[in-house]
Amino acid sequence: TTLGVSAVLLALFTLLQTNAAAALLPDAFRWVQVLRKNSKLTKEERNELTYLQSIVQAYFDNPQELADELNQLKGDLTGRYTNNEIKKQTREKLFTLIEDLLVSSSRELYQIAHNDAYFGLAGSIDSEDRTKLLQEKLAMSDSNRTVGTPPGPQQYEEVLPPINAVGAVQDDGYEWLEWPQDGGVWYYRTASSNTTWQKWQ
Repeated sequence: TTLGVSAVLLALFTLLQTNAAAALLPDAFRWVQVLRKNSKLTKEERNELTYLQSIVQAYFDNPQELADELNQLKGDLTGRYTNNEIKKQTREKLFTLIEDLLVSSSRELYQIAHNDAYFGLAGSIDSEDRTKLLQEKLAMSDSNRTVGTPPGPQQYEEVLPPINAVGAVQDDGYEWLEWPQDGGVWYYRTASSNTTWQKWQ
């Protein structure tokens, strides 16, 4: 419970920092300001979604524990709905997100954990605003590029081996895995820990 309260407080501080930072940016960064639009969530929904996000932030790196916490939350929400403590719409909204989270990959969970928009906490952008923002972004990237110079190579985010990948346990107490196979890049983790792989450098 202490961890849960801490996670909720962390989520609230993160939200406050995001809005404060966006308020300081110049008008040229209108895309940040669009994200600050008021959402149409009820206070109840906002509280529950903030708590759900805090759970994901606390456990995204441990999928099994996250699944346990999410299933426990589902039971709690059902009980609270049965006792008329939350509305049906709130329960259904949270159940939809929980189901999505339960089938998300480790990489997706990492990205979702600190994404207020995923939880509806950053407001929403309609298709017209998204189109305008995309056009502005493309215009800005084109103006930064020198005429006649082709775009540089794409930078791809490193993809870690899946948690359920099995490596070879060595005498040093670590499990080692070459990923991708025959790729020359090695990853390690404590033997039999089933935790996130670390790149060996």
